[in-house]
Amino acid sequence: MFGNSYYVGTCGITATLITGDKGHILIDGATEAGADVIIENIKNLGFSLDDVKLLLHSHEPFDHVAGLAKLQRVSGAKLLASTEAAPVLSTGITADTDPQAGMHNPFPAAKVDKIIKDGQVVSLGNLALTPISTPGHTAGALCWQWQSCENKRCLSIVYADSAQISLNIPEAEIEARLAKWQAPAPRYTRGVLAKFAKTVSSASERAVTDKGL
Repeated sequence: MFGNSYYVGTCGITATLITGDKGHILIDGATEAGADVIIENIKNLGFSLDDVKLLLHSHEPFDHVAGLAKLQRVSGAKLLASTEAAPVLSTGITADTDPQAGMHNPFPAAKVDKIIKDGQVVSLGNLALTPISTPGHTAGALCWQWQSCENKRCLSIVYADSAQISLNIPEAEIEARLAKWQAPAPRYTRGVLAKFAKTVSSASERAVTDKGL
């Protein structure tokens, strides 16, 4: 990525390694299978799993944290978690407030070694990462900010999680716009794309394939 910050996740799920003089910090552990990919990526970069001293998280659904238990086991690293995410990580059971609650089986439980709070700097040698509480996608979601340097150039890096846009529009105006809105004409009326468009539901209904067709 830049300087001492490395992308070590899968092709679709981010995991970030920040290396330091007293050990390394890993943000997120992906899925159970994804943990193996992270392990191989760290090794391929020339780093040792034994030097990973701290594990952090972004948000706590299984696809970002289910691999933390294995990563903790093979590295011996300590796991730090937000107050809201800690019960999920230590049990492997998705919180009732999570949009994915009840959709997946429990994942391997990890040992939460310390609770961290919004703005509480996590330090390890020459590394200093600041957590920013961003409850949105999940209640325990955290963004992370740190500095990485390459040669004489230093950048402030942010792992942004649960970002959202808030619209300051009166409810009455939103209702008026919805009342006037009309679905646009289909862009494709022939061929494979047209056929596919007829077999899925609206995006507001998760765009799932219509089982009746």
